[in-house]
Amino acid sequence: MCAHCTTYLYAELPLEPSLSRTLIEANEYGCLSQALTVAAMLSAETNLLPGRSKNNEKKRKYPPLELPDGSGFGDHIQLLQIYECWDENDYDIGWCKDYDLQMDLSVISRSTLDFLDALMTECL
Repeated sequence: MCAHCTTYLYAELPLEPSLSRTLIEANEYGCLSQALTVAAMLSAETNLLPGRSKNNEKKRKYPPLELPDGSGFGDHIQLLQIYECWDENDYDIGWCKDYDLQMDLSVISRSTLDFLDALMTECL
């Protein structure tokens, strides 16, 4: 990608510069879809993982379900795995509730993902 196109993308993408660079490089490495998902999840600016307060655990009728753990590759991979699980469950808000995930995040991250995908498609 030429320097002019790269500069244009940095200016157009509503992301931290490091995330913009990640998307540009992900496109070159053939993993843009996964990078877009992680960028969307990170840009939602809200805590994805459920809180583990003692009050919540006492109120539960069932033990908490296990979320993906990132397979030892870190938080970004965990975010990707969680999004992919939600995708496999047809973006069901009930799935988010079952895992005590914030529902507003699921909507924000999906719309952000669609926006970033359209923007990257337009720019590339």
